[in-house]
Amino acid sequence: MPWRRTKDPYAIWVSEVMLQQTQVSVVIPYFEKWMDRFPSVGSLASASEEDVLQLWQGLGYYRRAKGLREGAKYIVEQGFPESAVDWLKVPGVGAYTARAISSIAQDLPVPLVDGNVERVYARLTGDASPRPSLTKQAWLWAEANVATESPGDWNQALMELGATVCTPRDPRCTGCPLRLECRAFLKGLTSDLPTPPTKTEPKRISKTFWIMISNEMVHLIQSPAGDWWSGMNILPSGDDSPAEGWIEDLGRIRFSVTNHRVTAEVKLIRLQNAIPGYQAVSINALDSVPIPAPHRKAISLLHKI
Repeated sequence: MPWRRTKDPYAIWVSEVMLQQTQVSVVIPYFEKWMDRFPSVGSLASASEEDVLQLWQGLGYYRRAKGLREGAKYIVEQGFPESAVDWLKVPGVGAYTARAISSIAQDLPVPLVDGNVERVYARLTGDASPRPSLTKQAWLWAEANVATESPGDWNQALMELGATVCTPRDPRCTGCPLRLECRAFLKGLTSDLPTPPTKTEPKRISKTFWIMISNEMVHLIQSPAGDWWSGMNILPSGDDSPAEGWIEDLGRIRFSVTNHRVTAEVKLIRLQNAIPGYQAVSINALDSVPIPAPHRKAISLLHKI
């Protein structure tokens, strides 16, 4: 992992934000492209929101990218924080990210708990508490046990132990250095801990995406603040046609956003003229515009015509 080969707090900050709810294998190429395009906090702070969102396309949860940019502006004005408490003042930085940067980049003895560490804690101590009580206890345990020397290495070692040995399924207990102290291993409870969370059923919703075309131009709108894709260019949606014109059915797409499972009907409207209030983008130039993946998926149905 490229972010493990640096102590640059900016690079580690970027990696931690990208890794939120995203697999390492997915993050690595995005991280490398990001650091090539925005190698310093100053270059990110001076970038336009459109450029930032364009580079983030495909990672999802676009508020993370906007938060990074706002945080970079803050750091350019205030300087790099020197403690986890100060990192919390940076826009978009939460408790976990603040501690990760402080321990890994700045060698400060602060604890760090992710899902992997939480699982190690639950099995090691035999804690069968459900979340969120389990999470709270894991943080208390991590704080009591954090190493004062090379705390970043300590925290990363705990995370790696959970990711590679103390895995959710089929843990490699025989190769674990803590097995003789692990209550779950000694009592044969590794498959029972941590206590599984109560599953919530996903919300299933239906949408209609409208692809409006005139003179080989696609007409997009900007997603409003607070929407799933705030600040990005999207197709208009809704039950009613947003404009008059010849309408064709292109098909159906499915996608997931947070806890929503969405089925979207995709319809094409052939316009005679451009419509005020929309951004007209050439079909050949769509790759240069920040468009969320589900809307790109809808636009890809144009190959049918």
